Amino acid sequence: MTKEAAVSFPAGEEGALTDAVAGLLRDEPRRAALGAGARALALERYAWDDIARRLQEIYEAVAA
Repeated sequence: MTKEAAVSFPAGEEGALTDAVAGLLRDEPRRAALGAGARALALERYAWDDIARRLQEIYEAVAA
């Protein structure tokens, strides 16, 4: 998780979750920034070209 793509709160603290969600509902620019950050992170980590390259490296290492 990165601060550019997520809002953290202590596990099990429903009040903290409520506050985090309410804060996001009041802050459109922050929601947009978090969405953009999440999209960039997903493209960076999970783009099919990158996944295919990593899988090929794994298969080649196993086959060697």
